[in-house]
Amino acid sequence: MASPPTSESAITSAGSASASGFDCLPDDLVHHVLSFLPAPDAACTSLLSRRWRNLWVSMPCLDIDVSDFHDASQFDRFMDHVLHLLDDSVPLRSFRLRSCWIDDSAVSWLRYAVKRKVPVLEYAERQGYFIHGCHDLISASSYLTKVVLEHVVLHDCHFGPLNNGCPALENLELLEVNIQFTEISSTSLKHLRIVNCMMDCKFWIRTPNLLTMCLDGVECKSSLYWTVLNNRSLFTVLEDWRYQIPAVHSGRSNGQDASVPRGTASP
Repeated sequence: MASPPTSESAITSAGSASASGFDCLPDDLVHHVLSFLPAPDAACTSLLSRRWRNLWVSMPCLDIDVSDFHDASQFDRFMDHVLHLLDDSVPLRSFRLRSCWIDDSAVSWLRYAVKRKVPVLEYAERQGYFIHGCHDLISASSYLTKVVLEHVVLHDCHFGPLNNGCPALENLELLEVNIQFTEISSTSLKHLRIVNCMMDCKFWIRTPNLLTMCLDGVECKSSLYWTVLNNRSLFTVLEDWRYQIPAVHSGRSNGQDASVPRGTASP
């Protein structure tokens, strides 16, 4: 758990920072160092010196984890406060959020990142799989290139914007996700990882420009299909199926279809 420094320790740290030459470091290097700190600790660096006072609010990479706070209410207060202080004029390169549960606040934080035109967005649910309601978990964006989702339940209403509204999306990772939608459909997607996920219904992967796909530890109770273009090279890894999948099909864009046995690789 991160705890803010006392006033005395902050003054001592400020003197140490000046004495050791921290104030001479370029902003890019300071931002890089801050990116390794938990968000509340990064915020506390504003006490180090006058120059550092506003450096953390212009960080291009934000990594915020509820486990770095004493409780959920402190986490919520920090998030609501931080979003009003961050410098919107600085390009946001990545936003990683690990929250307690999906609610209106968490959705608003994700939408904030999308509004900032973030290219890399990661979200993990800390308290389990269940989402109540039908939030647009991630809104459409022409800037998103990579999305990682972990420990969530995804229905069509959650996943729709990724299928229909993210024309630049190239990397998608679904980790320990309960998949309640029926297809991944993207002409831009190049790399797909589905790890330790559950699928309850027939599932389609329509990604004609996919280059790599990894399916690992997937629980699938129905058939799985994917479609690729004839002139693309696709390497697929199928391993550690927890349930016998009735059928896995690798189709071509011309409508041809071929079954792929369980636990095989398909170039």
